[in-house]
Amino acid sequence: DEKAPLEDRESAARLLGHATLAEAMPVLVELLRPDVPSVLKTAAVQTLAAFTDPSVSKPLVEAYRAAAPGVRAEIVLALLARPERIGSLLDAVE
Repeated sequence: DEKAPLEDRESAARLLGHATLAEAMPVLVELLRPDVPSVLKTAAVQTLAAFTDPSVSKPLVEAYRAAAPGVRAEIVLALLARPERIGSLLDAVE
């Protein structure tokens, strides 16, 4: 709910880490849009990073270019956190 207080929205994004990836991914990817506040993007990145599925790499790489510097750093950390994601980061750098 975009009208909810930012702190509540951040908490809700983090709670999605307790859902299945199939349930959480669409909502978290939506939070990576350029018009979303950085605090919510950071929460989305960190929550996505907690999932072990390699499919989280693609939306993180896609969000990188439009992200603020702090969010970019979180994206890089998320991609480096698991060996199966490092290839996505290296491919994006090329």
